[in-house]
Amino acid sequence: MVAFFIALSIAIDPSLLYMALTLLAIVIFLRFYVELSLHIFPKLVVNVFKTIGDDRTPIEIIYTIYNPTIVPIVIAEYGLHYSPLLKLIGGSRTGIAIIPPRSSIKLKFVFSGRVGTYRIGPLYTVSRDILGLFKSSIIEIYGRFRIAVPPAIEAAIVRRLWIYTRMAGIAKSRVSGEGIEFYDVREYMPGDELRKVVWRFLASQNRLVVKESERESYQHILFVVDSSRGMWFGPSRQTPAEHCARIVAAIASYLARRGYLLSVAILNESGLIFSGKPLAGAIGFRRVYEILSSISYVEDETQIQQLHDILRSIALKLPRERTLIFIFTRVADEDRIQTLIKWLKMFEAMGHIPYIITPIIVSYEAIDLPPLAQKLYYVKLYGTLKQELDGINTIKGCGVRVIATKPSDIPQKIVEIVELLHK
Repeated sequence: MVAFFIALSIAIDPSLLYMALTLLAIVIFLRFYVELSLHIFPKLVVNVFKTIGDDRTPIEIIYTIYNPTIVPIVIAEYGLHYSPLLKLIGGSRTGIAIIPPRSSIKLKFVFSGRVGTYRIGPLYTVSRDILGLFKSSIIEIYGRFRIAVPPAIEAAIVRRLWIYTRMAGIAKSRVSGEGIEFYDVREYMPGDELRKVVWRFLASQNRLVVKESERESYQHILFVVDSSRGMWFGPSRQTPAEHCARIVAAIASYLARRGYLLSVAILNESGLIFSGKPLAGAIGFRRVYEILSSISYVEDETQIQQLHDILRSIALKLPRERTLIFIFTRVADEDRIQTLIKWLKMFEAMGHIPYIITPIIVSYEAIDLPPLAQKLYYVKLYGTLKQELDGINTIKGCGVRVIATKPSDIPQKIVEIVELLHK
């Protein structure tokens, strides 16, 4: 087209030749600059800084992009891919940046906190000229990575559990013995190990005392949290998967202080994540808490591992000792119900005590949706709720233990079962 314009200008008015050549030079320069930028992008130095708390605090992702060359990038269109479950509340998913030579810029993205593991990236960019005539191909300047957000520990729930077990008289008494949790101090007696002597008492009170540990409970407790796609139905932070993670975190915080041996397993379409052998005290709680941040929504629909195989893997990892097994899941699918019944009966035959825990969520807030979308949403919600209640009745009819109630009541019921069994 430029060549045609030059030929036309010569034919009409030779004086336009200089203007045509100027335009041609500008076009060539713009094209050359876009191609030059394409070679600069791989030389950019990109670092990522992450600020991640629990699911009550925002997630901050800051990309620092440094241009080590002497060529400025005048117009760089950038874009960030991330998990569809994350909600961007700060920054822009796409935008335009100017990167001066031998200087750096920062791109900040803020997401709402949400328990689980999520994909961030890749960060890509495209170079354009200032007139918008040319653009480069898409260049990935930073790859994808994952962030793990742990659940918030509801202090009010843990405090309520302590009050309830004390007032109901169902908590077992603390007894001194072999363990890792502090119990009390007593006067030194001949034969006590020197490593148990509390020397600061001798220095401050001129008393020789030894530290006693609380005798550990040998009751094993396994939490199994289902994070398959069906558990992510609902608004952000109100899905069954997220409710279950927060419930388990609160219960584990209480039971760890009571000396119980804890472990946790996360299952979804990609397989099983297991915390390992049951551990007591703060170590056991930290391990459970760390694994709870691994709940994730499997985006790859071709990646499907059967529930039967996952439950078989859990059965192989169970200790020989009697274990309380709490499986947090939904029971709206008939095939899933039959698989659960089969394996829970098998767990019981192995000497364990399995429970199915189903949080009944009667209503979600859908204030961000248009009126028509809200109505359709509630129709689907109550249809799913009916299926779940029918599934619960089916499981109960087969003699399987089920706890189906609103999320706020589940911690109290589970703690009551544990304490009464061990009392």
